[in-house]
Amino acid sequence: NMNYQENGAGYLKLMMTQFPAKIFNSLLPKNTQANAMLNINTDLTRNNHRQLSGFVKISTDSSSTIQYTEKINESIALPKTTFTALFDNNGLMLNLLLDTTPTPSIASVNLPGYFGERLPEKSQPLSGNINLNMSSLKFLSLIIPDISHTNGQLTTNLKATGSYGYPLFTGNIQIKNANTTVSDLGVAFDKINFLFEANNSDQFDITGSINSGNSQLAVNGNAGI
Repeated sequence: NMNYQENGAGYLKLMMTQFPAKIFNSLLPKNTQANAMLNINTDLTRNNHRQLSGFVKISTDSSSTIQYTEKINESIALPKTTFTALFDNNGLMLNLLLDTTPTPSIASVNLPGYFGERLPEKSQPLSGNINLNMSSLKFLSLIIPDISHTNGQLTTNLKATGSYGYPLFTGNIQIKNANTTVSDLGVAFDKINFLFEANNSDQFDITGSINSGNSQLAVNGNAGI
């Protein structure tokens, strides 16, 4: 169902329910299909200075999946998701809510003084928080196509400051008790545990370990974003 209004002078109101996400499959990685229905609600106004006010809200239900067939045929269940972009007197606020277990995952980003006139400058101030608690890591196959059957827990507790072009992070990312298989090699890894830590930096200190059979690899280092 769709309800659309616009007046040609900077006003747009759009409401669509049960809109098939497969129309965006061409934007996804190769051999990846989205099976989801989107609910889209938009109410935006642009003033004479090309500044936006209003909101965009996109949500899915709990039956959404991504079918991935690059290396193996795997169906990845997606949590119920709500994304909101809000332009108000303070600027742009972005919020992502994932109905994950055991607790919801929330990410938020604020761009104060930004009203959508153009793409953000690198110097645009930024602040935000990323708090994830995910008990499934199957989605990593979409990022790293060579791995499959990935399980474990991902948690993040991050605060972001700095600017759009040069964000700084404080907090940590943890991967706990994970396991995966490198499909082409047929090699399985388990007892994967990693901790990424940052303190007002674009660099993360990394400690962790990976097991394969009777062998263990310890990892220490750092990586930038």
